[in-house]
Amino acid sequence: MPMKIQIGITLFPEKPPKFTEWVRCAEGSGFDILGLADSQSLYRELYVGMAQVAACTSTLKFGPRVTNPVTRHPAVTASAMASLEEMAPGRTLLGLGTGDSALSAIGLSGVTLGELREYVEAVRGLMAGEPVTYQGKSMRLAWANAKIPLYISAHGPKTLRLAGAIADGVVVGTGFTPEVVRDTLAQIRHGAEEAGRSLDELDIWWWAHCNVAGSEAEALRDLRSPLAAAGNHLTRFTAEGKHIPPERLEAFRRLRREYQVESHFDTRSDSANTLLTEKVGLLDYLAKRFAIAGTPEQCVERIRDLAKLGVTNIWSAPSFTDKMGFMKSMEKHVFPHVK
Repeated sequence: MPMKIQIGITLFPEKPPKFTEWVRCAEGSGFDILGLADSQSLYRELYVGMAQVAACTSTLKFGPRVTNPVTRHPAVTASAMASLEEMAPGRTLLGLGTGDSALSAIGLSGVTLGELREYVEAVRGLMAGEPVTYQGKSMRLAWANAKIPLYISAHGPKTLRLAGAIADGVVVGTGFTPEVVRDTLAQIRHGAEEAGRSLDELDIWWWAHCNVAGSEAEALRDLRSPLAAAGNHLTRFTAEGKHIPPERLEAFRRLRREYQVESHFDTRSDSANTLLTEKVGLLDYLAKRFAIAGTPEQCVERIRDLAKLGVTNIWSAPSFTDKMGFMKSMEKHVFPHVK
């Protein structure tokens, strides 16, 4: 029996009319899940956008992809999510990470894995209306009673193991070459089994940069900045355990040094990060590791090959201008052959 392939999409909060159009298109085109980016200095407010999603969709599952423990106190996150669950029962999810552009844009750093664990446990308890202790302080939401799936975004072995141990799902940012997929699943399994759980209990989604065009080269032109972001994410704390070929380490170090957070996911042809992947010689490598790009036929073949490796839940993030065109192309030319 063929594996079920699911494909999600992340959108960036925009002006309400345009954003509503995008969201309705995502649901109508057949995407299985919708994430909203949380980076206050770059995009509009996450939870305002989430309320729009709840109001203008009826079946689509949605949630932050991802928010962080620093700019959002756990009581604030829990209250916002429990409120959204009342608006869209059974359709919400919560994605959490250690923090990236939302923090670096205001001069702050991401949290440790120990701090992320404490935050996850606090938010989960608060959403359920349970009393919790967070950073030595007791708190509770008097009105909440929500059970919302909680996903951890993970780009390295330690975070993958933490996600396996405590999360309901994982948003994997390691890429999907065969050796990376094998090790990623092994790390999640290790964390799950240490906590007395099974890998099968987790909903695992793989972060991918997707684009459909007349050729692979044309599709990759719009993905140069997102692929720079993928390389920056991969090495922002350490390169250890990330399956980076030794001969590419210096190029990754240079990408990390020169990456500009103010141009995060800026796909304009002259933006600093758009030019960076080719400048440091990593475009082809990052495309092979993180991209599903090319003609419809190439995208279908790539998705089918990934499914054979166990990558059956793919979460895309079209940061380029023509989001509607991308969604319609996926609906018309790709989904009929893979879903």
